[in-house]
Amino acid sequence: MSNDQPSDPLSPRKSPAQGRAARTVDTILDAAADVLDRLGLEGYNTNYIAERAGVSIGSLYQYFPSKDAVTTALIERGHQRILSAISGYDCGGDWRRALENVISVAAEHQLSRPQLARLLDYEESRLSISGRDGHIAREVRGVITKIVSGAAERNGQDPAAAASDVMALTRTLSDAASERGDTDMESLRRRISRAAFGYLEGDEIK
Repeated sequence: MSNDQPSDPLSPRKSPAQGRAARTVDTILDAAADVLDRLGLEGYNTNYIAERAGVSIGSLYQYFPSKDAVTTALIERGHQRILSAISGYDCGGDWRRALENVISVAAEHQLSRPQLARLLDYEESRLSISGRDGHIAREVRGVITKIVSGAAERNGQDPAAAASDVMALTRTLSDAASERGDTDMESLRRRISRAAFGYLEGDEIK
């Protein structure tokens, strides 16, 4: 295999097929999350990641050309997991219940490992990668638009704009909770739900 850098230094060198290669990549990303969570950005490097993953540094570089490429893949995997979690949910026509599920997923993502979430948010901004997996953001927005469309239209709001506002509100409140060390996911879910429902129809969550 060539040692040349890929045209996009944040992209993996190759996409693993299912099987051993895919498991190796997942192991590397799990290790990267552990190292970043435990050691912070100061101790986060490919040598530690490889050691934690139980692979050689050469094996890591077989898939990722740099630490930033590992970080990018880790961020994108998190986004994909959020999409997967909210896309398969059957709300049975209850839009409030459906939106609360989306909010619960977001709260768990942010507070289950708050330091990791904060550092990945910082790295996403530093690396300017928000547009790389834009299709995932569009799909998430599409799911939320479908959920809130009825309530938004009853209040004369554009459903797509309302969905974007709910996403921004959820992100802002989740980030604020994470930054102050709040680990009560149920409390965060209730606060976000109250704000979202109030925005969409002026009601408060019971």
